Amino acid sequence: MPNEEQLSILKRGVEDWNKWRKVNPEELINLRGANLSGENLSGAHLSGAILSGANLSRAGLVKAILADAKLDGANLSGANLSEAEIDGADLRSAQLISANLWRAELDRANLKGANLSEAKLDQASLMETYLSKAILIEAILSDAHLNKADLSGADLSKANLSGAFLDGANFSGAKLLRTKLGGAVVDRKTDFRGARVFRAEIDRYQLEQLNEYGGLTKGDLMDMDIDDGVVILRASYSGFKQWIHLIALGVFLFPYVWFVVSQWSMAKFISTTQEALPNAQMVFQGADGHMPLWKALGNFIYNGGINWQSGPIIHWSFWVFIFMLLYNLLRVTLLWKTKSLEIYQDASGFRARFSLKTSHLKIFKKELKSLGGCICTTWRKQAFM
Repeated sequence: MPNEEQLSILKRGVEDWNKWRKVNPEELINLRGANLSGENLSGAHLSGAILSGANLSRAGLVKAILADAKLDGANLSGANLSEAEIDGADLRSAQLISANLWRAELDRANLKGANLSEAKLDQASLMETYLSKAILIEAILSDAHLNKADLSGADLSKANLSGAFLDGANFSGAKLLRTKLGGAVVDRKTDFRGARVFRAEIDRYQLEQLNEYGGLTKGDLMDMDIDDGVVILRASYSGFKQWIHLIALGVFLFPYVWFVVSQWSMAKFISTTQEALPNAQMVFQGADGHMPLWKALGNFIYNGGINWQSGPIIHWSFWVFIFMLLYNLLRVTLLWKTKSLEIYQDASGFRARFSLKTSHLKIFKKELKSLGGCICTTWRKQAFM
């Protein structure tokens, strides 16, 4: 039974409760079996409190402090525990169905046998957390920190662990049926021995980082949906398709290259007086009788090739050019990346470690940005007077 005096203070509001806790920091908090369903306890200081068997379903516990609290057998289904501090808490056999634990801190907490089905644990910290035999069916654990967590025997069917940190995590004997593991960070200590992995999604890059595939058998690997970033790239940007992309790139660049060549020739080899060039008198106007080539090309692009001598007048085709430019920059980057991976694999005889879902994608984006920067710099340097 709960301490009725303490329960009464808590139900008066978080402000009164926190003031009372500040005055009585050493008093044992006994709220065992208390009915706090639907109560707003956001920000409440409940560290070390005994809440075993308490009903906290649909309770508001945003940023609540529940470190080292006793919550074994408690009902927290539908509760909002986002950004709550629950480090070291005892949550054995607790009900956390559909609970919101976004960015919650659950380091070293004991969640053995807890039911976290459909719980939102994205970006939560569960380092060294004990989740043995916990139920995490359809739980969202994307970008969560599960470093050295014990998930042995846990049911993670249809759970989403995309981008999660699984360094040293123990999944031995766990159910990973149709679980999403793409982009998760693993290391040589991540253990999948005896796990059921039918249709689990994982990257080839991740498997290569595991020690002996994390204990997975060849049969297990055949049951999994393995994404291979190199194979995906080669299927679209290698062989015959590589030439299709290069031809498409040439078609895109041809009008602009032809414009530069023709105008450069005109400026270089033909008199620039109005008498000699009555039809191009605006092209070469400027302080010294010339229009810079980069400015002429800019007008050509901006005006869609129509009356570009008259100065910049925006045309709808300019936006098409911007889209196609970005698309072709991506095309060039993908072609270059594919070819570099092919050369590495052919030269070394080893499979290249590359994934479109891991940190390599961030590096990939940097390469694209760098390529765009180089093109812009070259453009500026090629101004012709």
